[in-house]
Amino acid sequence: MYISGKSVQRISQIYNEQKKPVGKSGQGKRADKVTLSSEGRQLQAIIAKASAEVPSKKAEELKAAVSSGTYHVKGEDIAASIIKYYKQRM
Repeated sequence: MYISGKSVQRISQIYNEQKKPVGKSGQGKRADKVTLSSEGRQLQAIIAKASAEVPSKKAEELKAAVSSGTYHVKGEDIAASIIKYYKQRM
């Protein structure tokens, strides 16, 4: 690959132009701006609400039972749930 002095100078010139301040008075820096759509704001509100909610007492009990290894489910219950799931999909 060959890079001439002119190429390097042009790259340097472009870089320096981008660093120059922009604004009405020629002062100040460019600022990035992010705008969320209405759907994005709604999703953000839902996520904030969900993260603020406290888990129910039953959920906490189940979590503790699973982590301690004392939570057991019958095989028949699992099979019944699988059958019910596939029947609903048909």
